[in-house]
Amino acid sequence: MALTLVGFSGDLLRYTITWTGYGLVALALIVTAAVMLYRNRSWLQPLIVPTPLLLFTAWCGLSITWSEYRLETSIAWLIQLTIIGLGFTTAALLTREEFLQAFASALRAIVAGSLIFELGVALFTGDGLIPPAYFYGNDLEFFFGSGAPQKSTATFPSTMYWSYGHLIEGGAIQGLPGNRNLLAMVTLFAIATTVTQLLDARLRKSYGLAFLAVAFYTLWRTRSATSLVTLGFMLLGAALVFAGRRIERRWRWALYAGVGTVLISGAVLVVRNYEEVFALMNRSSDMSGRGDIWRAVIQFGAERPVTGHGWISYWAPWLPQFDDLGVVGPTAHQQAHNAFLDVWMQTGHIGVALFALVVFATLVRAWWQAIDRPTAGPLTATHALGFILAIGLVVQSTTESRLLVEGYWFLLCFIAFASRQHRHELPSTQPIRQVTQASVAVPDRRKAGNR
Repeated sequence: MALTLVGFSGDLLRYTITWTGYGLVALALIVTAAVMLYRNRSWLQPLIVPTPLLLFTAWCGLSITWSEYRLETSIAWLIQLTIIGLGFTTAALLTREEFLQAFASALRAIVAGSLIFELGVALFTGDGLIPPAYFYGNDLEFFFGSGAPQKSTATFPSTMYWSYGHLIEGGAIQGLPGNRNLLAMVTLFAIATTVTQLLDARLRKSYGLAFLAVAFYTLWRTRSATSLVTLGFMLLGAALVFAGRRIERRWRWALYAGVGTVLISGAVLVVRNYEEVFALMNRSSDMSGRGDIWRAVIQFGAERPVTGHGWISYWAPWLPQFDDLGVVGPTAHQQAHNAFLDVWMQTGHIGVALFALVVFATLVRAWWQAIDRPTAGPLTATHALGFILAIGLVVQSTTESRLLVEGYWFLLCFIAFASRQHRHELPSTQPIRQVTQASVAVPDRRKAGNR
């Protein structure tokens, strides 16, 4: 649960206890995971490391040799390896049901905490909230120079606000993640996990339905157009799982062909009528400045198209290559707002091909896990969750680069590892309301062979 909280609301820590505090918390989680992995090594389920993930990570590491910023690339690669390790550890130590319980609880805590946070800002600050950590060190001097304001009541660029305090007056809210699109994605994942637990009778119905009402209200208040598109694709994925489980194998290829035709036709229509589509979504035709960022990134990446400029994941604003790369008006963006474009700029044609293979292989593995009946136990909604979440990650990656960092990269790696587990490694499907005191005793996994 702590891992999910830190991974999906890292700005909460960075805005309050600074990057240093965030780093210490992350280090504590890494050490804890390593100790747990070591102590439980005797009964660990051997996991197969997906080859595409291995190759992509190796290529990112190899880019250190030609990187224009070798120190930053080395650090970024170590962070990438660490998150992969956390995904491996989680998949090795937890059953799907255990992961779902912890993951869903943490997501619900972020959503509920975000509403409480927004209410507090609206009631007690009036004009929004600047992250307190900005006033601890020299962050404001970095942004504004020697004439930086020193009081939270001063006027700041809109992108610097943690919250605008719009909950009561009806504007968009950003919550604990400090970004409406990120809050919307967390809320979507919280909805998906909660619905999964309800379908498998692993959550009290009254509690689950009450939270879903809160979650859909939060989703609506984010005013995130990206989340609406993502929700549509996640619902399509759920419909595909429902259909795939009920048709014979020989007819599944017809299903794939039909879905592929619909998706390609829809993409063509969107491209040809993009101005009208974005108008319906209340967004500008260049996706609120994303078009300018994409053009700048393409121009920069074209200087070294085959190998890229060097892996970096987070853009480092102190590097001259990224100082003004993503500037749109008064706002400096530290990402390409497209994960695939970001990877191409950093690691070139080879890197983006390997990254696309990671995403594709994970989707395919998660799909088969969602529709193929396991050798032991029934096929449940939990088996489909990885596929649904993977769809959400992929759709989000078209307008955000978050898939490359923190909780989103962790989730992709976890799904990649978990989808390679043996099909008989399944959680109990016994409804939570029927669990007795005797049945909650922890089984001897070495004897049972569950892990």
